[in-house]
Amino acid sequence: MPTLKPNPPEFKPTGKYTEERKQDMNERHKGFLWPEELKMMHQLVVEHEKAFAWDDDERGSFRHDFFPPIEFPLVEHETWIEKSIPIPRGQLGEFCRIIKKRLDAGVYEPSNASYRSKFFGVLKKDGKSIRLVHALEPLNAVTIAHSGIPPATDELANHFAGRACGGCLDLFSGYDHRDIAEGSRDFTTFQTPYGALRLVKLPQGWTNSVPIFHEDVTYILRDEIPHVTMPYIDDVPVRGPGSRYEAPDGGFETIPENSGIRRFIWEYFGDLNRIIQRIKYCGGTFSGAKSVLCAGEFHVVGHLCSFEGRRPDTDRIGVISWWGPLKDVSEVRQFLGTVGVLRMFIKDYAWKARALQKLTRKDVEFEWGPAQEKSMENIKEAVANAPCLKPLNYDWDSDVVLAVDTSWMAIGIQIYQVDPDDPKKRYYAKFASITLNKRESEFSQPKRELYGLKRALEAMQYWLLGCRRLVVEMDAKYIQGMLNNPGMGPNATINRWIEQILMFKFKLKHTKGTNFPPDGLSRREAQLGDEEWLGEDEEIEINGPPERHEGWDYSTEQPLAFEEFRNEIDSRGGYLQEVGNFVGIIQDFEDELHVIREEERRRISLVEKEYAAAELTIPVYMQDGIIPAEQGMLPSVELRDLEGVQEPYNEDHRSMGARNKDDKLDKLKDWLKNTLERPEGINGDKEYKKFLKWASKFFMSEDGRIYRKGADAHLLVIPREQRIIEELVDVSRETLDELENEPEEVYEGKDLQFEGIKLRWRGADESPMDLEEEL
Repeated sequence: MPTLKPNPPEFKPTGKYTEERKQDMNERHKGFLWPEELKMMHQLVVEHEKAFAWDDDERGSFRHDFFPPIEFPLVEHETWIEKSIPIPRGQLGEFCRIIKKRLDAGVYEPSNASYRSKFFGVLKKDGKSIRLVHALEPLNAVTIAHSGIPPATDELANHFAGRACGGCLDLFSGYDHRDIAEGSRDFTTFQTPYGALRLVKLPQGWTNSVPIFHEDVTYILRDEIPHVTMPYIDDVPVRGPGSRYEAPDGGFETIPENSGIRRFIWEYFGDLNRIIQRIKYCGGTFSGAKSVLCAGEFHVVGHLCSFEGRRPDTDRIGVISWWGPLKDVSEVRQFLGTVGVLRMFIKDYAWKARALQKLTRKDVEFEWGPAQEKSMENIKEAVANAPCLKPLNYDWDSDVVLAVDTSWMAIGIQIYQVDPDDPKKRYYAKFASITLNKRESEFSQPKRELYGLKRALEAMQYWLLGCRRLVVEMDAKYIQGMLNNPGMGPNATINRWIEQILMFKFKLKHTKGTNFPPDGLSRREAQLGDEEWLGEDEEIEINGPPERHEGWDYSTEQPLAFEEFRNEIDSRGGYLQEVGNFVGIIQDFEDELHVIREEERRRISLVEKEYAAAELTIPVYMQDGIIPAEQGMLPSVELRDLEGVQEPYNEDHRSMGARNKDDKLDKLKDWLKNTLERPEGINGDKEYKKFLKWASKFFMSEDGRIYRKGADAHLLVIPREQRIIEELVDVSRETLDELENEPEEVYEGKDLQFEGIKLRWRGADESPMDLEEEL
């Protein structure tokens, strides 16, 4: 790899990097780089001359030992023959020139295949040049699709905003860097004035071209991701340092060897040098006529990124600024769809666009008047003066604020970060609006505010994960009370929302609604081009359709609609009661327990006699089922009523899983006292989510007692140090009195331990609340 020189020599033209091309490079970099820095840039291009191309003859191709020719994965199919689209007579000469040039460059080659696909030409941005487009719909129909996708453009641009400098390198005819395998080229055959030709290079119109080429470039630059670059198909943006190392006097820190080169520029060119070397080593070439090597403002996937942040591409702004009066609803939709992608940059977008938005309604007659004209001009002005969005700095020790407001129409969201040195200064990172559907808009106001917070946290988690000081601003005071009592929601749906909200650690702050910025975003209607957000519990369908069974009548009307079922049925802690008559089953089970108990007593008696005859002590492991006569089965009754004295709870008979559940009660108690703090000992998010799902089934009363939520009654949780068997006996008598209407005397002479077992079993399947409520 070439070494950067802190004192670059004067430029000398080479065979490829001529004086003319150098001047063109200067035009794209004027106004930002210092003279010595420009010399260093030109020296870098000279050193990496093979990595740049200005025409097809200079274009490179990825090495086959790294990237072997691509074989098209196809299903069985029949040969397709499509009629060619006639070439306009006025453009025939230009078509032939381009085809001949591509033949000479090795992009096309003659073909004898029976396949035929269409191709046509489209004008480029300059209005003169023609780009040939291959219509490969028949090939795409039989291709096994690649599942890869490039990164989202909004997040990608955000990654390069707020840097001291940057650049964007564009691969020269990117897809032409990959070859097609010999056996797959026939599928691309098309008819031209030069006869039948086929593609040798990766075609732009093929369904798998984008993911394959994106992964190729990502593989080459994998060691530079994400700290230096994050490629997007054939674009390679380069990320500069986070600081410009400004001096107190307003100047910039320079390198010791050369006061004409700023430190942040020197650091950036070190990263740029590696990026170019990696692509060059694999055989790739960047476009010398399009690439921006180093600039204060540079374009990344439709955004203009700078040290101040990012804003819309000036090309998009120009198109909007020149837009004339709208003549019909179709043009209104086109205009709103275009500015919709820039709505995150426009304050009070819903208010500014309201007069135009009304024209898109079916019940409103189209009328273009002063109000609509003013609305359109307001939007144009807002777009032209759009503020920069600056990415969140996760290293700052300052608050990251998520402001959420929910109306009957939409959820308005803003994300901004407070300046650590000046708390009054805010850096906005994201604006969003999530439109509610008809069912969601009919929620009550408290339910709608809670739902809005849940949706906002889920939709913005890409930006919020990793924030150590997250603050949520809302104008609804009662949200805090709802979050502090996660088990007291009116139904399972509300409780599930609270659980999902509490997965995020944040500080809740109330802001008066009279001056709340997201209010405008929460009152905007859905626009063309709006970003789509996954709704509640919407996930990618990974399973096939449900099984259908013979003999089942699927036309039978269900007792509840699916949405009503989700809201009304508590699937997390309810019990199915009064399903059938268990009297006969209970009696059979009682008889079986008596038989087992008698067999156990006979076994114990034989063991005691044999050990006594041999004058031996019974081993400890054999004493589990033996209760000494003088001890009795029940604990001392005197200890029960002594305040501050508790009977030991023997756990030798319990499984490890049961003991661990008791250990969780201490963490449960701490969490119920403060539901916004994660209990000690629970580290990972997955473990915390599992804990929340379990803990939300409990709540704490004012006297400090813990209850488990029940469908008919709440159930008291008894700590292990208070579980005295005498209490169980008392409850057993009362409960069986209620269940079977038998007098208390029925227990005289019965085995009380067995009665407890019977009651526990019966309560588990019939009515556990009757027993556990008293416990």
